[in-house]
Amino acid sequence: MSTLLLFDDTSPDLIPADAAIIGYYVDGAYADGKAIAAKFPRAQLVGIATNAAHDADVLDDEADDATDAQVYDWLNRQIARKVYRPVIYKSVSGIDQLMLTMNANKFARSSYRLWSAHYGAGQHICGPDSCRLTKTECDWTQWTDTYNGESLDASLLSDEPFGPAAAVKPTGDRAQAQALLGDIVSASAKLAVIIPQLPQ
Repeated sequence: MSTLLLFDDTSPDLIPADAAIIGYYVDGAYADGKAIAAKFPRAQLVGIATNAAHDADVLDDEADDATDAQVYDWLNRQIARKVYRPVIYKSVSGIDQLMLTMNANKFARSSYRLWSAHYGAGQHICGPDSCRLTKTECDWTQWTDTYNGESLDASLLSDEPFGPAAAVKPTGDRAQAQALLGDIVSASAKLAVIIPQLPQ
């Protein structure tokens, strides 16, 4: 199982000092991007919008925030901005209803991610083979709001927030050395095949 954890809270002081992935709000009463960035300079920061008029990595689709009907415009806007698989956050009880909207609007499942909220079932990612409360496999699940006994939200992620890291293309002497090493490995493989066939 994945060990990628995302923490988010209205109080940054409750987030573990070594947290690698942190959610922050881009709008609303708890907008805290600057405070989170200053306190956790090495963490990956995931922006969460509670209002569909605002751009972010995640749209919070729940009571008093965004709605299923607002997902269409928001998601298309994030895709146009080249956001990597924008995320829709919703209680697990509403995931299947949300999927009716997503499918009706012909959003490819690979173009977005589902972040469910489901407490009380332990650390898991919601889906038909885990908690069985949704017919659709989610990508992330916020499985507790009391992590380590604190009033702290924690989510299990199935992938990196911003996608797989791009491979760094070697340059200069390093590139030549790697090419030479590749030639040596290739030649060794050929010899391993030829030598046993030589007469004794």
